[in-house]
Amino acid sequence: MAQNKAYNFRNKDNTVMSVQSSNSVDDLKKFIEEKILNSTMELRQEISDLKLKVDNLAATNKMLLDILKCNNSTVVEESVRVISDSNGTISQSLDSSSSDEIIISRIPTESSIQQKRLRGNNNTQTSADSNQKSNLIPTKRDKKTSESTGHIMGTRSVDVTTEFSASPRKIWIYVGRCKSSTTEDDIRRYLNSKISNSVEEFEVEKLNSKGRNCSFKVGADMAVKELLYDPDFWPSGILVKRYFFLRNNHGREL
Repeated sequence: MAQNKAYNFRNKDNTVMSVQSSNSVDDLKKFIEEKILNSTMELRQEISDLKLKVDNLAATNKMLLDILKCNNSTVVEESVRVISDSNGTISQSLDSSSSDEIIISRIPTESSIQQKRLRGNNNTQTSADSNQKSNLIPTKRDKKTSESTGHIMGTRSVDVTTEFSASPRKIWIYVGRCKSSTTEDDIRRYLNSKISNSVEEFEVEKLNSKGRNCSFKVGADMAVKELLYDPDFWPSGILVKRYFFLRNNHGREL
């Protein structure tokens, strides 16, 4: 009859477990290894599944990087959804019901940007710039007259004594709140006395007034515009505004 022997085993927490058995040491070691293997089998399977998912994710990232680095990408106009199946494999689908999806948008290339600019500017001159690092060719628009206004303003300087020229620009102002006895000559004499070396004649016209005061329309050279709009230039109480002409040849002041 075999005798039972006592075996002491030290655990990780430094506790000692005493086992009595008639088996040999090798049999006991085998028994313990089987127990440990069975208890950690589920954990080993989870680790294996996680490793597979990590490998699949790395493959997906590599595919995305290859697509992003490619200038002439053949990605379709519609968005391509790369989704992860439940078994860890990668597939392409247009089903928007999936929750875990990554949308890859079409990446514009330099050639497509250039073609779009050329389509939008048909009447342009192109000039290559060797200092540009990219392959894009800058465009230069042609100068055109304003189609919305339908007119231009001449800028060439000419001799006014020998060639035709534009008439001098005038400023028209409204002078109001004058005494009812004020005349056009009174306004004209006042302007000539205050503005020295005046070459142009001041155009003064008395306006119809229904009140006790009277008002005037005054035309002067554009050179004295700032002076006419200076409050210190006019007597106290005189109102000065810009005068506007209406289409019916009547004016109004603002």
